[in-house]
Amino acid sequence: MHFVECEICEFAVGFDHPNETFFFCKEHKLGVNVSNADLNRAHICKACGKQMERYDLALEDNVCPICYGMLAMCYEFTKEINEDQNNMNGDKLLHDAFLIALEAHQGQRRKTEDAPYIVHPVMVAQKLAEYGFAKEVVAAGLVHDVLEDTEFAEAELENRLGIKVVETVKTVSHLGHRSWEESRKEYLNQVAQGSPAAKAVCCADKINNVQSIIAAHATMGEAAWQRFSRGREKQLWFYRAVLEMLKSTWDSPMIAEYEKLVAEMENLPA
Repeated sequence: MHFVECEICEFAVGFDHPNETFFFCKEHKLGVNVSNADLNRAHICKACGKQMERYDLALEDNVCPICYGMLAMCYEFTKEINEDQNNMNGDKLLHDAFLIALEAHQGQRRKTEDAPYIVHPVMVAQKLAEYGFAKEVVAAGLVHDVLEDTEFAEAELENRLGIKVVETVKTVSHLGHRSWEESRKEYLNQVAQGSPAAKAVCCADKINNVQSIIAAHATMGEAAWQRFSRGREKQLWFYRAVLEMLKSTWDSPMIAEYEKLVAEMENLPA
């Protein structure tokens, strides 16, 4: 039995090389080793009932299926942005932001779906790119949790990405040692007074957070709320408060997408 550990998230896959291959459900992080003699049969995820994807894990491959897909996704949207802008400086800024996020969040996992944490900032950046925000805003989306959740230094972040990105990140960060309730109220106030870039990152961040909660609830039910330090009612209050703050201080079509998700989350069965 050979074991290969993902260099990004430390997910380990054991398989009998070269007699086996690996099938994986990226949504539920479930995988199965399959004999090469049994490749033609459908391999179904027990959590969602969908057919799992084949992943040929060669001995020299050291990135798991989730991170492999995430890396491809990140570089694909980076490429699209730079083709649209025809600006090589954009490529360097986003590339550096991605490398910083990858380094800073290494080994961290998300509360809701237990996926590698890096998936979240990539999804936030993708959403910002989808709505056509500038490369500095997309870069801020990639590193929006670096100052709050890692030991990465603010001075180094500014040196590598510039003051505009850092100011946006600081505005959307819970910094200091306040209670959950106090930090959320301060967050609402500082984003309300912040730049349009900060509001954009805030909205994209909350869109992905709510999407993750809805997905977790679909598989875990009410237990999904137990993964947070504050339960269902306070989480619902906060995401609704963010929505009302954005609606009163900012004008963007992205708010409508967030509002729809908040309503869906509020209607989840208790």
